[in-house]
Parts: sequence; C-alpha cells; structure tokens
Amino acid sequence: PFKGGSVGSWVQKYAPAYDLPFVFVSTSNDGFNRNIILSRWAFADVNGDGKSQYSDFIMIADKYATSGGGGIRGYGVAEIDLPDATYAGNLVVGNSHLKAGSGSSDHTERVEAAARMAYFLDHLYNGAGTGVPDPNNKIIDSPAPTSVLDAQTPIISAGDWNENEATNGQKGPAEWIVVAQNIGGTDGTDRDQSDMTYDAAADWYNGSTNTLSNTKFDYVGWQDSIVTLRRAVVFNSVTIPAGDVPPELAGYTTSYTLASSSASDHRAVFADFILPSAECNDALDLGQGKAGTGGLVPHFTVCGTLGTGQTADFLLEDALPLAGAAAVIGFTQINAPYAGGVLVPAPDVLLFGFTADAAGTISLPGVPGGGGPFDIYMQWVVFDAGATSGKAFSNGLRISWLP
Repeated sequence: PFKGGSVGSWVQKYAPAYDLPFVFVSTSNDGFNRNIILSRWAFADVNGDGKSQYSDFIMIADKYATSGGGGIRGYGVAEIDLPDATYAGNLVVGNSHLKAGSGSSDHTERVEAAARMAYFLDHLYNGAGTGVPDPNNKIIDSPAPTSVLDAQTPIISAGDWNENEATNGQKGPAEWIVVAQNIGGTDGTDRDQSDMTYDAAADWYNGSTNTLSNTKFDYVGWQDSIVTLRRAVVFNSVTIPAGDVPPELAGYTTSYTLASSSASDHRAVFADFILPSAECNDALDLGQGKAGTGGLVPHFTVCGTLGTGQTADFLLEDALPLAGAAAVIGFTQINAPYAGGVLVPAPDVLLFGFTADAAGTISLPGVPGGGGPFDIYMQWVVFDAGATSGKAFSNGLRISWLP
C-alpha cells in the first residue's frame, strides 16, 4: 500500500456492490510499487501470442526508439475480453509509471521510455500500417503474435508520466506516447497511424487540471479513431461540497475530504469512454431519452428475435449506478410530456423493483418469444436525483413479437 503499513480502507468497504474481479499485478518493480490493472471483464489473448498480460516488453532499437522497455516500472498491458452482446470489439489497456525528477537526464529517460512504448503500440498491435504485427521484428515476443488488433478493438494507455506537457516547453512523454515521432504525421499510435489523444481532465468543482500539487503528471491517452471520450475528471475529495458527498465516501474515516490524500499523493484521473457497440438492436428505436446524472442518457436495446422457440435479451445501459428503475409498457405510442421529458408508451403496464448494477446496467436475458404478431412499446424510467424532476428516461422502443 501507499506509504507502507496496513490497509484500513478499500473500495468495497464503502461500496460493497462494486467489483473489479479480474486483477493483473505486474512483476516489474521499481523498488516502490508495481503497475496494476483491474477489470470487470476477464483477460484474454486478442493478438494470438498466447498472452493476455505483459509486465513489460523488450525491443531492439529501430526508427525513433532506442533499445529497452517501458521504463523504471515497466509497461503493464492487459488484453480484455469484452462481452460480445454489448461491444463490437475487445480492449487493450496499458499502464506505466515513468522516471520522476526535474533534471535533464530524468526527462531523457522519460521520453526514451515513452518513445519505446509508442513503438510497441504502433508496431505490435497496429502493425505500423502493414497489417502484420511487429513487421520489423524488433519486439522480443515469443511466441510471436499472429494478428494485429481488429478495427473495433482500441488501446487506452494511462499512467503517471511525471511531466507536465503544457509547461515543459519541449516534447514530453505524453506527446511521445500518443503521437510518436511526427505530430499529425503517419507514424502515430492510433490504429490508422494518426495521432492518439490525451486528456484535459479537470476537477469537477474548481476546474483544476493538476494531479500533483500545482502540476499535471497523470494522463490517459486513447485511440480516438475508435473510441469517443464522454468525460474526463480529476478527482480530489477535498473539493467536494458537503452536499455532494457520494454515499461511498459518507462513512469515510474521520472525514471524506481525506480520501484522496490517503489513497495517493497524486489525484486520480477518471475517463469515461464510449466503445463501439455490437450491431444488435432488433427493435425500432423511437428516441425520447432524457439525461440523468452527469448528462448520461440511459440507452435501451433489444437483441434477438421474439418468435416461437426464440428469445431476446433486453439491456438498459448508462443508468445511474445502483439506481432504482421502472419499465413502462404500453400497447400504443403516445409521446406524452412527463417529468420534463417525453413518455413514449401509454402506461398500460408498470413494472417496478428493478435496480441498476454498479455499472449502470439492467439486463433481462432470455425473454421468450412467440404468441404474436403484436407490438408493444417500452421505455425505462430511472429514479435519478440528478435528473430534472428526479427521473431519467431511456429511449423508447417498439418491440415486435412474432408467431
């Protein structure tokens, strides 16, 4: 744990329903700590080399990159198998901690490690535009990968890169990791060899981008040709007004304001991304969603055909985590004004008692078909104090049952 000693506080102590059960702890150690990646979904090999996790890599000098690996703590990478019913691809996440210090040699060590990470991402996973992993055979990986990432599987890379890109007056590690050698060139680390993007996360309450004292050292970079950033926030418990304390921190020892400093000397950067969705919505989307907390609009889909002997999966996403919800079902579409939004179905049937999970989803798998033909109209109402009138709405759907 940070600063040594025993652990007295942990996530599930204050949020018992939250779980990231898949944990990768890197074997690379800088004498202080290790890179760790936690996931809701299982790790699985996505490029055919038989590995789903790397503690670091080793490469031979090529192009702009020197020989070596990912720096003093290595470059931890995890390949994550996302559920096919929801996502079109999978996910690769990288995590690194670069050399601290303000000297010129510290800067050189950081940018050399960052350049090697850029080479690793572009060549091993993207194939440097050739469609072949590690086309120059400079990355030592045995067995070798057999494929580059597919077009729907992005890379997100984050870490403490120990240099403020906005104030350093030169090309720093963040720029190297997302751009590689040439800004706007054809050697970037995005899948199409354009440049990736790194965050401009700010504190929700005071707008500060600083993650350590009065500077920004911690970054998240992503392949913006594949994923879209929904929001990025610097979390500092000190700035939270008393009236906005999340329930997970309400019982924190002594004061919720100490949560951030107790966890780390750096402030956390949270980034929320929209990944490519699985192409599956076998119902007619009628729109009329209404935003809840943080501007998220709950999204409702049906995947499957509702004929005799067949089933469909009903899925609500982007609801407020752990919020209650009701399903409104009708046999006609009315589009009536209600609670600052639009209620699509006539409220012929109201089903209460649903609760979103810690990821903000409600799943109804295996809904049986048959008995048609007939249509119903369905929409979710999420009880969300951050929404106008305390209610967020999903989009409405017209769902068809077949004979």
